[in-house]
Amino acid sequence: MEYEIVNDFQKKGSVNFDKKFDFLPNNLVHKIIMETKQDFLLSKTGKIYYSLKKIHNDISAEAAKYNQIDLKSYRSRLKDEHFIRLIKNLPEGYLTHFRKGTFWLTNIGKIKTVNEIENSKIVGYFDLNKISEKLKIQKILLMDVLDYYIDFRSGQWNKTKEIFYYSKFLKDKIDKINLISNEAEKDKKIENLAKELNIDKNHIITKIDENYLLIGEEIKQRDQIKISEYLEKTGMEYEIFLEFLNDLEINFFRKGDLMILNPKKIEEEKNNIKLNLIENSKSSNYISLGNFDVTSNLIKNLIYDLKEDGKLRGIFYNEGDELVFYTERGIRNLMLENSFLFSFQDLFYEKELTEPELSLIRDIFNDLFEKKKLKGKFSEDTLTFESEDVKFAKDYNTFLHEFEKKVNKYIQIFNNEFLKIKKILVKKDETIFPQEIRIIQDSIDKLNEKYIYWREGLESFVRRVNKDMLDKQGFTVKRFKSLTFEKKDEIKSFEEEPEVYESLESFKSWGRLFNEIESKYPNMIFYKKRLIKNPEDNDSEKKVNELLIHLNLI
Repeated sequence: MEYEIVNDFQKKGSVNFDKKFDFLPNNLVHKIIMETKQDFLLSKTGKIYYSLKKIHNDISAEAAKYNQIDLKSYRSRLKDEHFIRLIKNLPEGYLTHFRKGTFWLTNIGKIKTVNEIENSKIVGYFDLNKISEKLKIQKILLMDVLDYYIDFRSGQWNKTKEIFYYSKFLKDKIDKINLISNEAEKDKKIENLAKELNIDKNHIITKIDENYLLIGEEIKQRDQIKISEYLEKTGMEYEIFLEFLNDLEINFFRKGDLMILNPKKIEEEKNNIKLNLIENSKSSNYISLGNFDVTSNLIKNLIYDLKEDGKLRGIFYNEGDELVFYTERGIRNLMLENSFLFSFQDLFYEKELTEPELSLIRDIFNDLFEKKKLKGKFSEDTLTFESEDVKFAKDYNTFLHEFEKKVNKYIQIFNNEFLKIKKILVKKDETIFPQEIRIIQDSIDKLNEKYIYWREGLESFVRRVNKDMLDKQGFTVKRFKSLTFEKKDEIKSFEEEPEVYESLESFKSWGRLFNEIESKYPNMIFYKKRLIKNPEDNDSEKKVNELLIHLNLI
């Protein structure tokens, strides 16, 4: 008999004394169940023992299939205190803490509900009836989930409280209506919108403003806020949200996704960044302003503060589309990397160096020169350094490589400016505007000025290296030039090296091209204007095509 009781309890999950063991004393049955050392729950009559483990398994199996489960059947069967015990010992991993009455949201149901909430933020509203029907979850239970995941100040309900509209969705619709100039038509559109959404006409706008007011008061009480969270609450774009904060007369400091509002913490963060900038300057060639969790403008201002205080020295420079700050270490390394030939302006091409910046570059240059890390000749007129110490070159090919590297750098600059000009001059059926003409002329003027001292520097470099290399071979330049072609072939002359000649000729060809562009681009603009006025003007079209070919624009 004892075996049968234990077997029913463990295998079937319950023992019913009213049906099977009513002839046995209650205390005996209770003792047998207790000896199994398994948790049990009692029916309201006290005549049925249920295995808690078996109920757990049944609930888990059901929760794995459905978005919600109803424990009503257990409440009707179990004693109140035992039902409470079941509630306190529900299986983890299958059910969430969301419940209403005997309805529980399962983990599967939670995942699907959260997905629907995220989707609703995209479409602009959450339809309680539709989602309840779709997921087969009680509306009252869904409301609990919504209340947890949505700040209801981020929007408003319709009159029946069945659809929640986000502020961004409503504001976008209102902004479009506000573009209508006719007041009567505008008023009609707002009425239609209110009717369509089932929201009181006056309540649409006032509720949004009321929500903003409540959110603003909340922000004022915080030391810091999560930006993404409040963009969602307000439904604002980032720039509009910044204006919102400014209207609240709040000082703020952005760091990643955090907006720090406490004045003391703001100063602490700024000081931490300043210390970080000083440390970085000691080991980095340049500081990339975009590598910090705060805005580039803020980093720029903090660097200016440090420069003013004399704690940091360097130069701001646009590397493509990125603003970087070259440190003293970085400027020093730029000079050493270009130690064969460089000018102060070449180090930061396209930047108009200020007197303090030129003074900094000169200080660094003088330090390298005095320590004999740079040996050569310096021109005060062009602020150009040219190496004269061949001991720094391992062999002839090193000079050749350095020369080609320098020429290629200049050619790349020419090409970049050429592409700017080309983009303007090859426009089809479009007017070339005065500001675009200014861009063309500025590029030409800039390069014409630099071309002169670039060429002088390159030619001087070739002459100097040529002289040094000939001296090593026991020849003067004059003596080498007097040799026959056959004798010259046996001696290395840097000046007559084919690669040197080709590189220099390629560089000079860019100078000639820009001279041609300067003289011919006004003609190009003239004929293009005529073509726009009269597309059938074959003569102008021919002239344009000839110029495009002549100036290498096609």
